Amino acid sequence: PAMVLAKTGMSEAALALVEGEDPEKVWVIGGGSVYTALVPHCKRVYLTKVDATAGDPDTYFPNLNKLHSWSVEQTSEPVTENGVTYRFIDYVNNNM
Repeated sequence: PAMVLAKTGMSEAALALVEGEDPEKVWVIGGGSVYTALVPHCKRVYLTKVDATAGDPDTYFPNLNKLHSWSVEQTSEPVTENGVTYRFIDYVNNNM
């Protein structure tokens, strides 16, 4: 039988689904509303930052640099492949 969760919001339902799981094995893959709802509940964020400009974006990942609870743990050296430069940035939620 299927499990049905009745929760007040997306973050509560998602958190209930992973309750008891090893937090190092749970990954959040968005859309914008998914990130907004669940990033505050994350201990770490592994971000790939691409040095490029999108034409007319309508969705943004939360800017962790502007949130006092997040700090950068490490940033990789820039990598360029096929004319695109990117870097990996690891953030830590200092409230967890």
